[in-house]
Amino acid sequence: MKTLQRFIKIINLLKENNNLRLQDISNMLNIDKSTVYRYLKTLQKGNLVNRDDVTRRYSLGLGFLNIATKIIDSMDIRDIAHQHLAELGELTEETVHLTIFDGKRVVYIDKIESKKPVRMYSRIGNVDMKGGDIFYYLMRFS
Repeated sequence: MKTLQRFIKIINLLKENNNLRLQDISNMLNIDKSTVYRYLKTLQKGNLVNRDDVTRRYSLGLGFLNIATKIIDSMDIRDIAHQHLAELGELTEETVHLTIFDGKRVVYIDKIESKKPVRMYSRIGNVDMKGGDIFYYLMRFS
């Protein structure tokens, strides 16, 4: 358990202070330099830490980006956003949409209907790029 805690300390330190030398990491964490070196080598093998051969400084590696991407991909944005859509719909008394732009068209992925008798017609699914104000706003503010 102590070993895992040290790995986490090194990762958190590099997250806050990118581009540190081995000696810096050792001093800041009060861990023996040879121990820190072994941990860094292990993290490098997993692509979690990079070492610049010129400056001899360590930084977080792209392996963390791959992990973060998997986490984000596993989240269903509709589940996360639905409560906020409902609150916004309640506040504005208007139809509220959650959309994404897939590069070719606007896709409605969730909506909260207005209770007013006159409201915008829409359905979950694809909408043509030329099909309304949503595309205009996406292009204007992206």
